[in-house]
Amino acid sequence: MKRSSISIFFLFSFLFVTFGQANVNDENQLTQLQEEVEDYIIEKFNCKHHISIEFNEKKLFDINQLIADYKYPEIFKDEPRAFKDNEKAFDWLEEANSETDIAYSMPYVFGLKDNEADAWDPFWVLLLLNYHKEIIGHIRYFP
Repeated sequence: MKRSSISIFFLFSFLFVTFGQANVNDENQLTQLQEEVEDYIIEKFNCKHHISIEFNEKKLFDINQLIADYKYPEIFKDEPRAFKDNEKAFDWLEEANSETDIAYSMPYVFGLKDNEADAWDPFWVLLLLNYHKEIIGHIRYFP
């Protein structure tokens, strides 16, 4: 290979690696909605320590699909409290649906703790958003 071919090869390799690293940094940054979700959770749950575990996709609100997907716990199926709490949460959601114009829902998983040395307590919520993609409420559920 000629010296110029080798130089071009290394130049393109360097550009490829640099571009790939730039995209990784962009993926780690939160979207505006994700930042709003974190601020909302910190305010509503009055927590000292918070960590986002999973942001799920925002979907058009469909009460029947949400009930089918989330009302009946599978992970916590051995805990009667999970069924009882989910029943109350989804009863409230059905009532809120008739009184409020809910456009989107978004499942969100996060952890909370009071002291730095404590273990994270996981929480699952369905965030409810209006047509302007503003958070108008949430329900906590057990998966």
